[in-house]
Amino acid sequence: MRTIAFDALTLFGELNMRANLNFSRLETEKYWPETIFSMDELAWPADWEGRTILTLSMLAQATHRTPAYLDAIIDKVVIELNEDGYIGPIPPAGVTNEQSMSGHSWMVRGLIEYINWQRERDPQQAVKALRALKSIINNLFIPQTNNYANYPIDEDTRYDDPAWQLSANIDPNWKEGGQTVKPCHAPGESDCGCAFIALDGATAAYELLQDDALKPLIEAMIASYANLPREKLYVQTHATLSGLRGILRYYRSTGDASLLTLARDTFELYKTKAWTDHYANYNWFGIPSWTEPCAIVDSFIVSQELWEFTGEAAYLQDAHHIFYNAIAHAGRENGAFGTDHCTGADMDPPEGMSKHAHLGHTHPTQFASSHTYEVFWCCNMRGGDGLSRAYQYTHYTDGDSVLFPYFHSSKATLTLDSGTLTLRQKANYPASGTVHFSVENCTAGSVSLKFFAPEAWTAADQSTVTLNGNPIETSYADGFVQITAGLQADDEIVFDSPLQFFTFDSHECVNNSKQHFSFRHGPMMLGVKSKLEHAKAAEPTLSIARDAEVKPLGNAHYETTDTDGNPVHLQAMWGKENLGGPLDTFQILFAK
Repeated sequence: MRTIAFDALTLFGELNMRANLNFSRLETEKYWPETIFSMDELAWPADWEGRTILTLSMLAQATHRTPAYLDAIIDKVVIELNEDGYIGPIPPAGVTNEQSMSGHSWMVRGLIEYINWQRERDPQQAVKALRALKSIINNLFIPQTNNYANYPIDEDTRYDDPAWQLSANIDPNWKEGGQTVKPCHAPGESDCGCAFIALDGATAAYELLQDDALKPLIEAMIASYANLPREKLYVQTHATLSGLRGILRYYRSTGDASLLTLARDTFELYKTKAWTDHYANYNWFGIPSWTEPCAIVDSFIVSQELWEFTGEAAYLQDAHHIFYNAIAHAGRENGAFGTDHCTGADMDPPEGMSKHAHLGHTHPTQFASSHTYEVFWCCNMRGGDGLSRAYQYTHYTDGDSVLFPYFHSSKATLTLDSGTLTLRQKANYPASGTVHFSVENCTAGSVSLKFFAPEAWTAADQSTVTLNGNPIETSYADGFVQITAGLQADDEIVFDSPLQFFTFDSHECVNNSKQHFSFRHGPMMLGVKSKLEHAKAAEPTLSIARDAEVKPLGNAHYETTDTDGNPVHLQAMWGKENLGGPLDTFQILFAK
């Protein structure tokens, strides 16, 4: 089973709009070649630049739009390499800086995506990127193998390990030579575990280069990752999920079933211990201070790939929930991405928690609302990567079958074992479960089409399909409605699986409040949108009975009344009119 190639897909509608907004945001001054290499002020070498290269390379392929400055950024990467062949400060011999490894992982990922995109379009530029990639891998990554085998995990002594410069902010009460230099690990004071973001870069490099010298490093990383006490150390969830993407990629390369088991178990830990009620993340295990689109996008990709590997519809349902709620709300009206408060989280802060990680909101909050409106140093870029992935996930092919895990207005040319199929699709999902397809060309003869219709929110096996107005026999398995038919040009197919309105109170995360419920339309949470008068204004909390009469208005909008009899409008966070402004807030949880 494989995703559609970018060059075989043209997308229309809201996803395309959001991707182009983000594309434009990433061509503003903070991402220019003249400025980007001096933007980082927090000791994350290659991070800002690498995330930007990755996302512009992805967005260029998805939207078929040429980046204005990406080639110039690649030219500067070569110039910026230090005397040891990578970017930024050089640690003492034998010492690993985990923030440098994390940042360079994004550079590695960006260079690889750029190489894959430019290999035929502009071979000269691809060669430049390949040289920089090999320099970073050979001079920075591979030499860290022994240190990764011994990543320090003891809470009391880990900062004393001479082989590691660990991620930490500074203890302002400790001075040496007049400067604050001693790292501390109060809960929430560091991006603990960020070294394992490099699993993503290392496995991507192995996939491209097939360099066996990378295998001992990757396997040392995985062994240490598996032993990491995430809750005890308050490990960063972004690092956890990025590492999972690397583990799943290595599983694809090796077929080692233990890697899939590790990925499944770790993702389950994340969902039950660090998942907000609107399907975003706690920034750290055990500390629900804010969400982070970097991690949300990671979780979207992980859940999608777990579905690819297992065929279990529950993972694809997770991906829908993440995309149409957490990613939808984190996207801003200017194309940026920002952090939110941790909706539904109901935990006491850990003893000794850093002031840096203060919760900043009464828990449990019933709102999806902005914590930091725009996180231009990382989340803007990762958000764009997530939107690009959503393009790829629109169509899968497997032999002479086409799978539709999502529905977007589009034109797609699909390469099957027996020929090609060109389809136009008209959709308004997930507001509507009715999707129209027009066949422009088919040389494949008999084709199987599979449409995602989970029992959780659709008509499932009661869904219908017509071919040229005539009902056609369907079957149902693993969350998909399937038809098989001989198709030809001008055929019209209509898939209809009405999306359900329902109330929902199954909170997977044990650290979230059990005193609230939500209204749903399909995979989307429904809420009451309002605009605050100013940034510190109190959010207007409404009470709605879970059995209140609800009137559908169409397009996933509903009308009901609160417990005082006042009219209330319910709407989803996905929808072009709902891209968030700085003072917008959604009440999406309601007291039982």
